[in-house]
Amino acid sequence: MNKQVLISVHLGAVTAYLVKGSQTVLIDTGNPGSAAKILKKARENGIDPKQISLIILTHGHSDHAGAAAALRKETGAAIAAHQEEAEALKRGTNLHLRPTGLSGRIFRILIRDREKGSAGGVEPDLIINKEMDLKPFGVKGKVIATPGHTPGSVSVFLDGGGAVVGDLLMGGFALRRVPRYPLFAYDLKRVERSLRLLIKLKPGIIYASHGGPFKPEAVTKKFFRNKKEKSRPRRAKK
Repeated sequence: MNKQVLISVHLGAVTAYLVKGSQTVLIDTGNPGSAAKILKKARENGIDPKQISLIILTHGHSDHAGAAAALRKETGAAIAAHQEEAEALKRGTNLHLRPTGLSGRIFRILIRDREKGSAGGVEPDLIINKEMDLKPFGVKGKVIATPGHTPGSVSVFLDGGGAVVGDLLMGGFALRRVPRYPLFAYDLKRVERSLRLLIKLKPGIIYASHGGPFKPEAVTKKFFRNKKEKSRPRRAKK
């Protein structure tokens, strides 16, 4: 029986993940131009690109979906995304960039040009609604909707205790293993509901796309223990 392994693929400011079981699932694809690095990492870990059975996009932003089309061409794998992300992915547009603080407002300016479709579009092959079982793709786990960062953000919960959550939360720029809100949130209340669901499902360790990994206890302490309403970041005006 094949042991399931999670492999981090560091792509500068963002991290993608390969889940190696009887086949391999790729979670996120990085910015445009990241395909070669991901395929190199796969080969270094004994994974033939054609063994990648599925590409899951945690949401439609270009730093997560930018190399999806290129990787589909190289691997033959289907692309799966939530139904709420499908239109943005087709247009190649960064939607729902609502800053949660000063850092988000600064980054919003820096990546404004990508909202015009410069990353190129991709049409998902498989549409996720609430959940998706990964067993048909050779991996033990499931995809669950965790909206908030964007309307169709999803997380991957793996048998054995790991959870890959995309941008549901992130690490600090200096203290990368200290959890914090994402730079952008379409709806902070939904972020918090999704974080509660995350903790309820009791993952052993939480992997994010920016910073981490995080212990569940650290997430609970940061967001829910003795939480005061005034500590919630203000949503910036559009």
